[in-house]
Amino acid sequence: MQHSRTMEPRYGQGDRAPSTPSTGTVDGGRTHTTAAAGSPAATGLFSAAASAGLPPSAPSGVAAATMTPHGAAAAAPPAATSTPRAAAMPLLATFAGGSAGSEAGPYNRLWLYHTTTHMYLVGCRRGGSGRFGVLRIERHDGPSLDAMRHDTTYDLQQVQTLLRQIHAVNHSHGGLVFVAKSFGLVGCVRFTSCYYLLLLTKKTFVGCLCGSKVYAIAAMALVPLSPALGMSKGQQDSAVEKRYRKLLMGVDLTKNFYFSYTYNVSARLQCNMSYRMAEGLRTGGSGIGDAFCGSHSGAGAARPPPPCSPVDWGSMFVWNSYLARPLRAAVGAAASCEWLVPLVHGSFEQRRLSAFGRTLTVTLLARRSRHFAGVRFRKRGLNERGQVANEVETEQIVDTGIDPYGRVPLLSSLVQIRGSIPLMWSQQLTSLSPKPEIVVQHFDPMYEVTQRHFDDLSARYGAPIFVLNLLKSRERRPRETVLRKELTTAVAQINARLPESRRIKHLLWDFRRHASQPGANVLSLMSPMCGDALAATGLFVWGTDCPRTQTGVLRTNCVDCLDRTNVAQFAYGLTAFGRQLHALGLSDCEELNPDGSIALVLMGMYERMGDMLALQYGGSEAHNAFFKRKKGAWEAATRGQDLVTSIRRFYNNTMTDADKQDAINLFLGNFVPAPGQPDLWELESDHYLHGGYSEGKLSVLAALASSDTGARSTRAPSPGGPASKPAAAAAAAAAATRRPRRGGWHSQLLRGGAATQAAAESCDDEQRRGDSGCSSSSSSSDVGGGGGSSSSSDVGGGGGGSRSGSDMAGGRAAGPPLGSSSSSSGSS
Repeated sequence: MQHSRTMEPRYGQGDRAPSTPSTGTVDGGRTHTTAAAGSPAATGLFSAAASAGLPPSAPSGVAAATMTPHGAAAAAPPAATSTPRAAAMPLLATFAGGSAGSEAGPYNRLWLYHTTTHMYLVGCRRGGSGRFGVLRIERHDGPSLDAMRHDTTYDLQQVQTLLRQIHAVNHSHGGLVFVAKSFGLVGCVRFTSCYYLLLLTKKTFVGCLCGSKVYAIAAMALVPLSPALGMSKGQQDSAVEKRYRKLLMGVDLTKNFYFSYTYNVSARLQCNMSYRMAEGLRTGGSGIGDAFCGSHSGAGAARPPPPCSPVDWGSMFVWNSYLARPLRAAVGAAASCEWLVPLVHGSFEQRRLSAFGRTLTVTLLARRSRHFAGVRFRKRGLNERGQVANEVETEQIVDTGIDPYGRVPLLSSLVQIRGSIPLMWSQQLTSLSPKPEIVVQHFDPMYEVTQRHFDDLSARYGAPIFVLNLLKSRERRPRETVLRKELTTAVAQINARLPESRRIKHLLWDFRRHASQPGANVLSLMSPMCGDALAATGLFVWGTDCPRTQTGVLRTNCVDCLDRTNVAQFAYGLTAFGRQLHALGLSDCEELNPDGSIALVLMGMYERMGDMLALQYGGSEAHNAFFKRKKGAWEAATRGQDLVTSIRRFYNNTMTDADKQDAINLFLGNFVPAPGQPDLWELESDHYLHGGYSEGKLSVLAALASSDTGARSTRAPSPGGPASKPAAAAAAAAAATRRPRRGGWHSQLLRGGAATQAAAESCDDEQRRGDSGCSSSSSSSDVGGGGGSSSSSDVGGGGGGSRSGSDMAGGRAAGPPLGSSSSSSGSS
């Protein structure tokens, strides 16, 4: 049985009745006041009541919707035409104002309103100058997004006047209706009918980088721009539209997606600080100190520090790049940066430590590439552009605070990467074998595509490039050894065409053979290799008398780039950690005791990062036998846990990866629905979507769909042609009403009116609590995992914990609707 919930308005303490004439009604002990039309209480849409999440009067017929357990949008009764008791307007002025700060970066507070023909997005920066920007978006079902940004900004009184005027002009058609309040705009997306806005309605503080706060997404909302949706209870979108919408929600943005308003999380610390220094010198600064702390004029007024490097929306680490394209095209690239929040997917953890009598902060940040992204057996090797699967950039940042003498921050960072073996190879997943045969395609005999990948690494990080290859050297049945020999041949041929200074350093190290030796110490065995690579590439060090930069990178791979790679990256990070402490003046020795307390904390951070990345790509946590043995775990228990992990990974790879891959392709824009084009679930393979064929070559996709006589084993049979249209429509309708997979956003389909009450209240709770390190729970994980409670993982997960199975039984929703409360552990 499906359950839907109508969200009733709630009133906080201290609310008072409006001063305009009104009539009062009592309902269940709660007094509702109906203000006279056109009165300040009815038209003061930007009053403190609106800022507290209380929507203004909703016109009759505006329906709310929440996501039911089966993924269908259930319309709630129209909201009553009443105005809640409003507090004084200056409350918003206190909220939006504050001390002057940097006006760079996107707006961090947004209010969304709509009329019958337009959406109005009003934004401001908390802690900024108190100026408001306005973005107007047309509501229609057309293929283009029509938006206009107001060229001027407004103060509080001006924006109130503007909204009152809009309400008065549209009064006969329902006026201006409050929809939602959010902390950022993620982007816009369209499937078959109208565009949708993706709003960030709740965030969780996870840490700070260079004085800028970093957040994780805790809740999202999807707002349709169609004028028909929500205006009539009989209006329903198509089954195909519902299925695409549900598929998009398979990418769980509440798991392991991170952002910052004032720090470019998608760029390395070295790039951000170098840009700050260049901007500081350009604006009259004198050096490194001005790049972080600003400078002082003769009058003693402090100038704010220069911003971090601007966001490159084409970066491989900005996951909402495709979602941002419509708005960037409509209002311009520069103007859109005020509204759009760039997202990074991967892992983020920050710990404060005490070492050698000093307090320091260690941050481990992993950025997953959106290029050739997907799940384990469906994304292997590289594509025609030289982009590899499961590419992750890991940055280890050490911050020891401000130097008391030079008044500059003392920072150091190390960057290393992982990625699938840069060859054209694949594995055909079957339900009978957990280790399918490895097939190497010899389409590139000169290894030009492989060289394209290494050229890209050289362009991003410089030379030299170290490749740490952890594949087996001996096998009874050749599997990994085939890839090991092929990669050795490829590197040799590529090096023959490169100058000596740019040649690739290929390090062959059979991890299994060395780790299986009795009494073997993997960290000690890998330490010489790690030391040589660090000596060649260097570290980034900022604020000392001898600043350094990192030039070059270490690239690590095994078959999956998960389990063995996690250990190798920890060994490299541990070696670098000792050198970072020495470079920052905290230690007299570059070597760090691998059994010390600091090393154990760092090991735990790498272990949790490995679990998150393994959940996102492999469908289960990583095999952590090395880390568990290091912590003294019982050997039998370790083997049992590894067995359970293998079974879980095999099940997810076999049964759920097809839908997860489709969700990722839809979210990243690898597949764009278009008239006359087969739907995403009708394609037998997504191979052509990653080689530049997703746009304009519909005949290729049509041929793929027509050749799909028996769809993938985990899917229902695809419709075959025009004769099967009734069957296809029935299948699509059944799929649209089918119970969704566990996971998805803590979101709902927002359609205006009183349905958004709980969404606004959750935002106000976040405001009242401040930017503390609390987090929200989530139902499960699809493309990410992190802090929150969860018991299942689809494309991702993390953080562990547990969850009762009652939320999936009896027709209840998999997760709480937006605005409802649920407890979870903090994720700071």
